[in-house]
Amino acid sequence: MLAYLAVAIAAVAAWELARLLLRAARPIPEPAVPVAPPSPPPAEVADARAEAAALLASGDPGDGWTVFRYACHDDEEGVDGLSPARRAWLYDLTADELALLRRCMPDRIGRHLNRRTTIRGVRHVQPLQPVLTLRDLVERSSSGGGGPRRMR
Repeated sequence: MLAYLAVAIAAVAAWELARLLLRAARPIPEPAVPVAPPSPPPAEVADARAEAAALLASGDPGDGWTVFRYACHDDEEGVDGLSPARRAWLYDLTADELALLRRCMPDRIGRHLNRRTTIRGVRHVQPLQPVLTLRDLVERSSSGGGGPRRMR
């Protein structure tokens, strides 16, 4: 029994010694070359970004609170301060969508209004420009009479 223990201790010692020697023999890696910062974008790109940011300007941070108060208490105070698109969206919500909004915190509702997150079951405010989504493509392709053909 002691012989097996001595063999096991010798095997572990040999294994650790081999690991130590392999670590010592490994070459030291070269230091990484610093990467130059990216060059600023051309003026046309910067102008396009500024124009897009102006078109998609996020609403007031209090819009989430306004929608939350409307959903929970049917309180229309501050609704006139919403943009026309958001006001139309708010008045067009179904009872199920209002129930889902009652469960959410106002900051999450605000992020949903700004399209930074999605609350399942609640549609987004219509964007300034139409956006073609995958769902739209599927609806278009399925409405044309296409789809699986029946075998006869």
